[in-house]
This record gives sequence, structure tokens and C-alpha cells, in this order.
Amino acid sequence: MNARYRAALALSELILQQFSITTSAGRVTTVSFVFDMNTVFEDFLSTALRASLERIGGQVRLQYRHERLDHQRRIRLIPDITWWQGNKCRAVIDAKHKPLKDARFPNADAYQMLAYCTAFGLKRGYLVYAKDAGEATRRHKMRNADVVIDVKAIDVQLEPDYLLANVAKLARELASSSAGAISIACAS
Repeated sequence: MNARYRAALALSELILQQFSITTSAGRVTTVSFVFDMNTVFEDFLSTALRASLERIGGQVRLQYRHERLDHQRRIRLIPDITWWQGNKCRAVIDAKHKPLKDARFPNADAYQMLAYCTAFGLKRGYLVYAKDAGEATRRHKMRNADVVIDVKAIDVQLEPDYLLANVAKLARELASSSAGAISIACAS
């Protein structure tokens, strides 16, 4: 009864195992690659923000695993990128690649950013997405909390120099807002 799904299941298994697929037609052979765009965007943003923020000053740490949300230290937070000046965390950055119109936003991403801001004692957070057509910057003031979450989008279709300039601009904004200590979650 499930025989008709055999090809789709085999393809799904290859994708989940991160294998590529080779196809041939006559003398032409092609190789297809599957990329986890979350990882690609996170790696790009980590590298570009690290370069920009370290020129400004401070240290960038990836996959910081030492912060907990609760007093009992049971709920661990693992942001993709953190920016430190001395022993003070100035920004928390989480990179994700998904459409801003995704039905899961703003709930899951805003909850995550609010948790980061709460745990690190930060008053401002940024959610940064790979830009979708027509998306605009917006700001959310959280109820019953002294936290503002700014939503930004990075246009990854720009020429490399312009793309890096936009990330550098984001880093400068982050640094100028750092007086109140900010948090950035980069979603994609």
C-alpha cells in the first residue's frame, strides 16, 4: 500500500543524511547538493559580525553554553553568537533562515529573544532575518517587561561588498545601542 511512496522516502532519507544526488542523462552527469540554509546563514552572519564587532572592540563567542534562564540552572540557553566587552555580555545573536511571514513568527522567535534578554539582563534585542521581499523593519515593545525587540532583515541577495556593508552597519548599530546592553537574535 505504501509502495508509491518508496522514491519519496528514499529521497527524504538522503536529504536527512545530508547526501547529494547524482543524475545522468546520456553523457551528461550532474551532482546535486543539499544545503542546510540555517547553517549557511548562521555561518555567514557569525563570520561577518565577528569581523565587524571585533574591529569595534570586544570578543565574539560562538555557541555560548554557560547561561541559564532559571535560578536552578536547569534551562540552558545556547545562542549562536555572543559579543562580550570584558566579562559583560553586550549582545546575544541567534541566526535562523526562514521567511518573516512564517506563521511561527513572531511567537517562537520573540519568546526566544525575550528569554535571552531576561537571562543576560539586556533591554534591547534584535531579530535579524535573511530578507524576504517586502519585509520592513519593525519594533516590538514587550508588555510587562523593559525589553524592546527590533526586527531587521539582511538582504542576502546583494553583491558581497554591499552585503558586508549592511552587516557592518548592523554591528555599528549594535555597538551604539550597547550602552544599555543589547541582545541580537538573528533569525533566518
